[in-house]
Amino acid sequence: TEQRAYDMTIEATAIPLRDAWKVREWFPRAIDFEIIAPSDWGYNCYAYAVGKNYWIGSFDFMESLDKLGYKMLPEVNIEVELGIEKVAVFRDDHGITHGSIQRRDGRWESKLGPGPLIIHNDLESISGGGYAYGKVWAVYARPCEVAA
Repeated sequence: TEQRAYDMTIEATAIPLRDAWKVREWFPRAIDFEIIAPSDWGYNCYAYAVGKNYWIGSFDFMESLDKLGYKMLPEVNIEVELGIEKVAVFRDDHGITHGSIQRRDGRWESKLGPGPLIIHNDLESISGGGYAYGKVWAVYARPCEVAA
């Protein structure tokens, strides 16, 4: 059964309802999203974006993007490109705040700090004030294999 947090559809074996409420409370602009993993203090958005399973800081995140072959694009380009994997990097007045991975269908995956891992349609849904992550500052990209 497909779960959509915005309508609070949930099954007995599904992700806890409190995770859906967290997303709605923390990110009021997040209207259409899907929770794909429950809250977990073990890793954060930076770790998820670079394939690590433990909490890392923004410096390690940016360093990992470089080591994994990601290059900063000359402008923010969030269009889907065949054979290109993209990570959107957010920042606010205090520095780097978040990393989201673009899926092949154009949607984005974001681990929300200690909260759940979600799929969301656009980057605006987690930007702005409050608990939000500021604005998309840059997009990093690298070549990837195209599924047959």
